[in-house]
Amino acid sequence: MLKNYIKTALRNILRYKLYSALNIIGLSVGIACAAMIFVIVQEEMNFNAHNEHADHIYRINKLYSMDGEISTNPSTPYPLENAARESFPEVLEAAHFVETSGIIKYEKDAFKERNICMASPSLFDIFTINITQGVKDNPINDLQSIAISQSMAAKYFGEDTAIGKILTLDNSDQLQVTAVYEDIPILTDYSFDFIINFDLIAEEEGYDDWYDHWMETFIRVDPNTDVTDLQSKMDHLMKENIGDQSGARLQSLRNIHLYSVEGNPTTQKYVYIFVSIAILILIIACINFMNLATAQASKRAREVGVRKISGAQKFSLISQFIGEAIIYTFFACVISLILLEISLPIFEQIVGREIMLNLLHPQTLYLFGAIILIVGVVSGSYPAFILSSFSPSKIFKSGTSSSKKGLTLRTVIVIIQFTLAVALIIGTGIIYSQLNFMKNKDPGFDKDNVLYLRMNNELAENFSIFKDRCNQVPAIRHISRVSSRPNEVWSIMRGLNWSGSNTDEGSAFAFLSADKNILETIDLKLIMGRNFSEDMTTDDNSILINEAGAELIGLDDPIGLTFTEGDFTVIGVVKDFNSLPLTYEKEPLLIMHMPEYFRYVLMKINSSNISETLHQIGDIWAQVSPNFPFEIAFLDETFQHTYEAEIKAGILFRVFAGLGILIACLGLFGLASFLAEQKKLEIGIRRTLGSSALSIIWLLSRKFVRWIIVANLIAWPAAWYFMSKWLEGFAYKTNMNPFIFVTAGIVSVLIAMLTISLKTWKTANTNPADIIKYE
Repeated sequence: MLKNYIKTALRNILRYKLYSALNIIGLSVGIACAAMIFVIVQEEMNFNAHNEHADHIYRINKLYSMDGEISTNPSTPYPLENAARESFPEVLEAAHFVETSGIIKYEKDAFKERNICMASPSLFDIFTINITQGVKDNPINDLQSIAISQSMAAKYFGEDTAIGKILTLDNSDQLQVTAVYEDIPILTDYSFDFIINFDLIAEEEGYDDWYDHWMETFIRVDPNTDVTDLQSKMDHLMKENIGDQSGARLQSLRNIHLYSVEGNPTTQKYVYIFVSIAILILIIACINFMNLATAQASKRAREVGVRKISGAQKFSLISQFIGEAIIYTFFACVISLILLEISLPIFEQIVGREIMLNLLHPQTLYLFGAIILIVGVVSGSYPAFILSSFSPSKIFKSGTSSSKKGLTLRTVIVIIQFTLAVALIIGTGIIYSQLNFMKNKDPGFDKDNVLYLRMNNELAENFSIFKDRCNQVPAIRHISRVSSRPNEVWSIMRGLNWSGSNTDEGSAFAFLSADKNILETIDLKLIMGRNFSEDMTTDDNSILINEAGAELIGLDDPIGLTFTEGDFTVIGVVKDFNSLPLTYEKEPLLIMHMPEYFRYVLMKINSSNISETLHQIGDIWAQVSPNFPFEIAFLDETFQHTYEAEIKAGILFRVFAGLGILIACLGLFGLASFLAEQKKLEIGIRRTLGSSALSIIWLLSRKFVRWIIVANLIAWPAAWYFMSKWLEGFAYKTNMNPFIFVTAGIVSVLIAMLTISLKTWKTANTNPADIIKYE
């Protein structure tokens, strides 16, 4: 029987080539899209899972209450590691962790490395780090030791052994390689090529109190730990040592990639979106199959009638048609595997990492086996029940089995298909509009043609020489030093009070250290008071605040106001600007002159002959900081990094939306072909009576246009609801422009008309004599 099913299915594939091709191509594209999405989603869900104890590792996030609002960040104090380990028996290990960058040098070779980890020696007892060479127990126990990855060992030492070699960090610290470990898997938020003992910098800088918060702290707990109870005790520990305004929350290592430090979904929300898209595309592909199969019912009606007269039972007919659907799905899966292999490099480029897709892995084969069975049964079941229910007497009496019920079914199916397709078009348009809005929104400062360089010890010592020489370059207009880039001011000063402040716990301000040139360099608007002045020694304790800061203080004219902590005096107010990404509101900010915090140099340059200007800056850098590589970037380029998740999601959304529409159009083309074939006699008569080709095309197309208009009316409110929920994640967002919805409607109708016309144009222009003579 199975052999007969396969033979019949293959015969029908060859007999109805167009419908078979449309069915198989539509299914294969749908399955390939869904499979690719599920692979990407699965990897996103499995970030950090390579760690053996991943389910029992937590990051301690710090809470801080200020003015009734609670903020959360991962910066924790140095003593927390030992306190957590010693105070709570359920904490098996604790470790500090700081990601940094620096110059690593071996003999004459020096490279700027970004994946340097400063960590406690106990990090090796928390994260899974497989040591292949050297010391396996406490490899960075000594302050002058360093562990490196296998790729870095090959980079610096080639085939020579790395153990015992001396590496120089930032032209100062001499570190001996004590261990080489396997490269950290790519699905991680914590990738490091070098691991150095944290105490190397902690001792140098004297960080050893509860009020220096700048490192992440991880703990590994006993598997039987009541995490809620431990979190309560950790919260009490922070309050006990910092004050009642502080606290702690534990965040699972597995959740760090998916959720923000506050616990809000970040990557997780895109996981939901793309799982939904995968399901929608698969539904569109299955509906496509069902639609074309039911449309073919009239052509297979006589076959069903003959089989029933010959004694075939309904169950055997259903089994046959579902079996055929499974065979179609099998061919579609084979083609989808080829499509996946071809498209893999494209998707890797979009997501920015390698996608671990092994098509021959047993798990992959099981997945596709399940897809063949499920999709085949689901997409083939309805046509099977429809075809098997035909009455032989009616079939041979009328020669067909088409009915209004079948027509209504196909109407509903096309409407569902295009409802989903139009919703994808609208979602794509809104995501693109939001990204464009964020990219072009005025941040309140001038980011165009502003370069930034990272400070280092040599540049800090020779900055006056560097600045003087840069001022001799005509294209360089202004130079300033800052503690952070002006669009990423994450540092916060808490507990600030002033005369008249109405809270005992103080207030929080974002903190930016800058010199007097900051206003000119990025064109900050001074709306009250004055700027810093090098001629006034009292300006060491002077600060500028923004409008939001003045509003928090509650004074129309805060000039001369003194903060009781540090005796800082307000000398000026600048216009508000976006010091954080647009997912955050503008917050109170203070700018002060504290050179020890300077980390970047900002340079405003002319837009003409930029390459020559960069070359001149590079020459000056080589003179004042020869031991550090010259790296420079434009401030507006940080947009790509800041909104990386949104940009990738937007690109993927457009790709999958386009493929979903393609699948829907394949089905529409098949239905148009079926309709043109069914109305061939009517078309011949109309052409004989003088109807034009365009009128024939409209005759065949108008019902599809009506269906697509209905689909738009359903898709618009649904898309508006879901995309408005997505936009709630941004403090600054674009409007839900009606133009996007109207455009989606027009595009869907035009795509449908074009798809239908590809078939109906040929039919409408056929010589009526060639049609009628065979009827």
